[in-house]
Order: sequence, then structure tokens, then C-alpha cells
Amino acid sequence: SVLWAARVAGLGGGVLMLLILFALLLVLRPFWLHFFSRASHCDAASDLETIQQIVAGWGVTCRPIAFRSAPTSGFTGGIVGLAHPQIIFPDQWRNILTLEELAALAARRSITLSTGSRKLGLIFAAAWTLSAFLAGNWIASTLPHGPQTMTEFIQVIAGATLWNFAGLLLLPTTSRFATRRLDGMTLACVPKVLLAAAQKKVGQFQDDEPHRPRGIELIFHPVPSLALRQQRQLIAEGAVPWHLSRQVLFLSWALCNPLARAVHCNAGQSLLWVCPPTD
Repeated sequence: SVLWAARVAGLGGGVLMLLILFALLLVLRPFWLHFFSRASHCDAASDLETIQQIVAGWGVTCRPIAFRSAPTSGFTGGIVGLAHPQIIFPDQWRNILTLEELAALAARRSITLSTGSRKLGLIFAAAWTLSAFLAGNWIASTLPHGPQTMTEFIQVIAGATLWNFAGLLLLPTTSRFATRRLDGMTLACVPKVLLAAAQKKVGQFQDDEPHRPRGIELIFHPVPSLALRQQRQLIAEGAVPWHLSRQVLFLSWALCNPLARAVHCNAGQSLLWVCPPTD
């Protein structure tokens, strides 16, 4: 479709088609999530009602929540949907967290939506992926008119993949900054002990790395370590580009990017291609 659009309307046509594909990916994400995971049926409705009441008691407008059972502990859920976003939590977390701790995480993700941080992250991710397309055209020497043959399009994809690989090294810093800012905004409403306990238990359930070498975290981990998150929160209010580095991975499916399913956090795990791990 991108090649066809570039043949019809040049480079601008390819950019417009990519924007359409980004929207399509985001619209289809909830359906893929339902295909790769299972709904929770064990007392989930009563737990959700209690969680929403607790969140409302902190003065936070709780967004719709759902639990999904997944075959991997790497699944952290996230926020899916474009017009009507929904907060997703792994059903396994109901076994390791109290309802108050789940409410703390639900409040945090609700704040991610209410501050516009999720929207800003998607805008930045789309902009980065479009820049990858332009960089790929520059590398393939097709910048004036866009790819016109399949050979040129493959060269564009190769160049865009190199650009996105550079993003894997640079964008985690932005994601860690957004995580710490959202932690700070959440603590303005949520008891610190609950948020800290929830983050500690989730960390132990996953990779159990409360401390990481600075160089390793700088490049490979968009979600900061527990030690860094609890060392000093960033309190300033306002939208931040949430989950940027791994939103780029998801949107880069539109450019046939093999890195979308081959980085260390999701290799061989199809559910995590759709919902890469997040904070």
C-alpha cells in the first residue's frame, strides 16, 4: 500500500499512507490482544469495581480496566484502543498484588491518559517512524519522489530499519524520563507506600533486577530499575511522551521493521509484539 501510494502521489502519498496504517494498527491492537490472550473470569468483575472505587477515592477519574491472562510473565498490559482507550492488566498480577496496589497502578495509568501523556507518546512515535521513512528514502536516493519499484522499496525499508535501530539506542532515555515524571504525578494522589510496593512486586515477578549497571540500563531498558524509580521522582506536572521507544516498535510494523519482533523484550513472544512491556 505504501509503494502504491508513492507511485500515485510521490513521497507525500507514502507519508499519508503510513499515517493511515498507524491508525489502523492502533485500532486493530485490541483485537490482536484478544486473540493472543484470554479474558479473566474468576471474580474479575467484583475486583474491578473495588479497584475503581479506591481510585475514585483518591480523586482520580478511573478509566475502563480489563484483566487478560497471558502465557508469559513479560506481559504488563498497557493502554489499548484509539477512540476509547482501555487499561489492560495481566490477570497474574491479581495473585501477587493487593487490590489497593492494583488501584495504585490503575490510578497511574489513568493519569497517563488524563494528562495526555499517552497521546503525546503516540504522536512522537508516529513522528519518529515517519522520520525513519524519510531517512530510508534518503539512503535509497528516492527522497524526491518516493519508492517507485519493489527494489527501491526494499532499500527504503532497510534504511528505515537502520534508523529505528538508532532509535532503540536513543529513545529509552526519553521513556525512562516519562516513567519517573508519571511516578511523581501519581504520588500527588496515591499513597507512596502502595505505589512502591506494587512496583517492587511486579519487578520481582518479571526480571527481578532492582539494580542495573548504568550503561546497560541506558541502552537496553526503557523502563527504569526500581532503584532509579524510587531514588528521586520527577514531580513536575504536564504531558510527557509515555512509552515512546516501544510505541515506535509497534508502529514500525507499517514499515515491515523486523526489530518489532526481534528485540530482547519480545523475541519469540507474539503477544509482546502487540503489547511490548511497559511501566
